[in-house]
Amino acid sequence: MGKIIAIANQKGGCAKTNMTVNLGIGLAREGFRVAVVDNDAQGSLTASLGYVEPDDINVTLANIMLNVVNDEENVPGYGILHHEEGVDLIPANIELSGLEVALTNVMSRENAAYSMGGSQGAVSTLNTNLDLNIDDYIVVNFSGLSEIIDLIGGVDINISDLEKRRINKIGSDMEAESGREFTEVQESGLVHLDGFQATAYCRIRDAVFTDAEGNEYHYDFGRTARQRYVMQELVVKAKASGISTLLNLAKQVLNMNTEDKIFMKTSLEYDEIMDLVPVMIDYNIEASSGFPFTLQTPNIDGADLVVAEGMACNVSALHSFLFKDKDYQPSKTVNEIDSYIINRTGVQPCIPILGEVENIAE
Repeated sequence: MGKIIAIANQKGGCAKTNMTVNLGIGLAREGFRVAVVDNDAQGSLTASLGYVEPDDINVTLANIMLNVVNDEENVPGYGILHHEEGVDLIPANIELSGLEVALTNVMSRENAAYSMGGSQGAVSTLNTNLDLNIDDYIVVNFSGLSEIIDLIGGVDINISDLEKRRINKIGSDMEAESGREFTEVQESGLVHLDGFQATAYCRIRDAVFTDAEGNEYHYDFGRTARQRYVMQELVVKAKASGISTLLNLAKQVLNMNTEDKIFMKTSLEYDEIMDLVPVMIDYNIEASSGFPFTLQTPNIDGADLVVAEGMACNVSALHSFLFKDKDYQPSKTVNEIDSYIINRTGVQPCIPILGEVENIAE
């Protein structure tokens, strides 16, 4: 039986590559059969083993993973390089970062980075592809969202007649899955939704969502727009409840998890979150938007993709949106991802988007 040894750390410069090379070659010299896998888009392990131009390698970990996603066969030995020191190598290069974007697009029902790498994988993907520096996170699943909305007493949401019907259909399915009783929504317009109903609303894909400004969002864009809408209303109601109610709510939320059921995960400690609660009162959600800001939805090799019209210019626009940095220049990694996406999809950049982003933020 083989053994898997993972050497991983989000922090750079902590000797992951050196440790992998030395441990791998050391074990090979002791007579073990060793395969080392480079899981870094920078290709540091690949370069350390003498392949000084990882981007020139035709078959890498990205190709192998993409075959798995597309249900295509990986023949034995595919992509493996045999090194003179007695170790086998599955190399990596910049295509691995491009794959993270492609996976997020291809696997429409789940965030691929989250499903493959959990919370840390999602954070790492965001940091790599968007030039961000996220350290901490809070993840709440749909069951947790339902519980939180109920704890705060429900939310008032404006829904269309079609959305009402979709809520009731999805809610009925959720009832069958969870065993929890679902109460049908009787009216359209501005309605009060409990946690179960609001969660069903957040899962609607096949009804147009129209925001307060009259902008229409279709399919998955509508679903994510609904989720932002519910979150905004949830924050407004939470802030209006007062600091003592908010602190009590935070305590209940942080103690929702049980041995049998997980509602939320976070990298923050209990005291850190409680210290942040009073600060929340002074914050407002000034604007929200989906990413990328400009996009196309081509069908490539039988897969429907969401493709940024220029990853680099969209990342620049994102930094303008989040940090008011109108002169932001994307990193080398983002520019390499941008080139990969253009070559892979043929979708060209749409440059004049900063003005559109500024309008969203106003």
